[in-house]
Amino acid sequence: DCKARSENPVDSSGTASSERLVDKVVVEKFVTEVLLPQESPIVCGERLKIELLKLANLFVEYNSSDVEKFQKELVKFCWGLLKTEDTSCKNWAFVVVCRLISTFETPGKIVRRAYNSLLKCHQQEGKELIRLALDLLVPALPKRLEESDLQRIVELTSQMMLEDGISVPQLAHVCRVLVGSPGVF
Repeated sequence: DCKARSENPVDSSGTASSERLVDKVVVEKFVTEVLLPQESPIVCGERLKIELLKLANLFVEYNSSDVEKFQKELVKFCWGLLKTEDTSCKNWAFVVVCRLISTFETPGKIVRRAYNSLLKCHQQEGKELIRLALDLLVPALPKRLEESDLQRIVELTSQMMLEDGISVPQLAHVCRVLVGSPGVF
């Protein structure tokens, strides 16, 4: 057994490739047969969707080369969940979208929409997931946006801080984004 392990090629995580539980076949089946069977999102309860989002997040984080081919499908799955009433499901969808943006080339329109939506999410419920999503997204903004789009993001952020009637939690949320990534702003 030890001899077989030493002969196997080792992947970036240090695990012999033959020992990997998740490979491109598993990722493909996960996306095409679980998340989007017959090219429409899976019909199931919110708790299962959250677990599927967590799994998708792990796939992108640790198996990005196998996931890249399915980036559009994952965005499609997540984007539909951003409209759900379930805060936890919506926030996990944001985390996966932001992980995809930080990992792969993404159209500027998706990047801007994700940022704009996250900047407006300042409720206490689920704030840790929103912070995680922003921590993934904000450092990727200069890589994923053209200079003019990045400038619009900076202007939007500063305008939001100066709005009349901005609540203290929302101001704290925007300030955390600025303080967390001063190089971007």
